[in-house]
Amino acid sequence: MIVDGHSHIGWDSHHGNSDIDNYIKFAQDSGIDAAILMLVLAPCHVKGDPSTVACRWTYENGRAEYYGNKNPFRRLNYELYETILRKTSDSLRLSFAPYFHPRMDEPEAFDQLLCETSPIAIKIHAFGCGIGPEHIDPEFVEIIHKHDLPVIVHTSFERINQNPKMHEIRNLNNPIYWADFFERNRIRGVLNHGATLDLKTFKKVNSSDYLMVALGPDRITCSNDNRLRIPCCGDWRKYLTLLRDHLDTSKIIYDADFNWNVFVGEPMDTSSVDRVREIFTAPSDQAAILGENLLRFMPRARTVFVGKERDKMPR
Repeated sequence: MIVDGHSHIGWDSHHGNSDIDNYIKFAQDSGIDAAILMLVLAPCHVKGDPSTVACRWTYENGRAEYYGNKNPFRRLNYELYETILRKTSDSLRLSFAPYFHPRMDEPEAFDQLLCETSPIAIKIHAFGCGIGPEHIDPEFVEIIHKHDLPVIVHTSFERINQNPKMHEIRNLNNPIYWADFFERNRIRGVLNHGATLDLKTFKKVNSSDYLMVALGPDRITCSNDNRLRIPCCGDWRKYLTLLRDHLDTSKIIYDADFNWNVFVGEPMDTSSVDRVREIFTAPSDQAAILGENLLRFMPRARTVFVGKERDKMPR
């Protein structure tokens, strides 16, 4: 089974539309059997209208300010959950991960959302929320423990300051900070974007029961050396090879990161699974990275994608 561990659905204030029907076609053409879907990073309530973005933030001199309503993603999370229930099928098994805002969500509402949607994981995105691991209060840690859910996080790093606002947030989400947070709080965490190819983080991941690294989107992640600890000069083969050589195969998860997986103006990229197979040539490694690792790390995913709980899903 090939499982996409992280892709986005919704209308983003900067990136535009990420449509679920387009995702389904992409997944089928890519050979994906199951997927964890979540909102785009800056979701809008009205398609095509950036002024309806769910929340805004500023971050200057170490201080964050947040603008918008409490529980900014709540309605959009429920809408996506209902859409996933309608769209899942035997040929492509879809599941839901709610988008969580650590500073604007209320604990009771967050807990209720998890109770009512029974998700596979939780998603936190630094750029959509203007946060880092230091912004997650103990009461939310308790709720995550209560539901025993892994957390998928955007990780980043920026060597040269090209945008002061984003530079602070990028480096606040250094993968080693997230790795330390997950280990300290005994939360299972997935470090996206290859954990910026940070060897210190890789060493911690290899020795931890709480950490995994997601590799996608390989072609985009390897294209900006200012945001990688080890430059790749746009060479996805080098990027995937570095992951292969420095991480235990059991610690790597495949994710497509639709539709942040193409450059502007490019057609749909349906070759990401093939690229993984090219670099990880052993069939056992391919099976682990493309699905088995995620199913082991997220037991609820195995239940939803493989086990009896699928019988409850609409066809």
